[in-house]
Amino acid sequence: MTRWSTRLLLSCAAIGVGGGLVGIPSFYLFTTLATAAPFLMGLAAGFYLLPGTIALAAFRRPGVGFLSTMLAAVAAAPFVPGSFTTLYGWLYVAVLLEVPFALLGYRWWRAPVFYVAPLVGTAFYTWTWWTYYDIGGYQVWAQVALPTLLLGTMLLFTWLARVVAARLAQTGAMRGLRLPEDRRRTAAAAPGDRAGTTSAEAAPALPAP
Repeated sequence: MTRWSTRLLLSCAAIGVGGGLVGIPSFYLFTTLATAAPFLMGLAAGFYLLPGTIALAAFRRPGVGFLSTMLAAVAAAPFVPGSFTTLYGWLYVAVLLEVPFALLGYRWWRAPVFYVAPLVGTAFYTWTWWTYYDIGGYQVWAQVALPTLLLGTMLLFTWLARVVAARLAQTGAMRGLRLPEDRRRTAAAAPGDRAGTTSAEAAPALPAP
């Protein structure tokens, strides 16, 4: 079970609130595209993954992605179209980010697991937006653009989030909070979720896309 220390909570808050405020322009872009060119909405969708993915990649602990995502939602809500009704969209993203790791018992944090959410999210939103905005009535290039831009942007922001988390770890800011990538063999021997980092954890390599 993850220990929710004050330091961990404050770190999630910094990531979530900071990410929510920095991402406010993307909300306005998203709203504009939804009205003018819904097949381009994917260009503004990737940012929603950023705060939660940074937290998951930085700490490798259960629940940090959900918490950081929802804090980003609350921080941004007063300043964006739709206000607090936007929390519903963020909630889906928060759950989507956590589920792949939860299915693995929160013991395996390698790169492939991080890219499950973009793939599932692309499939879900392509279907949802295709139906709601009648994308089938647009030209073929627009129909192709919707899933292509959505997937590309989500993959890009997932990779970017992992880069940011690796940079944070290199500064030492995550020391004592960041758990190992692979805990499948050591979980039983590490009571209380101790954050015993290895030498590789002290100076992590930047993630590949």
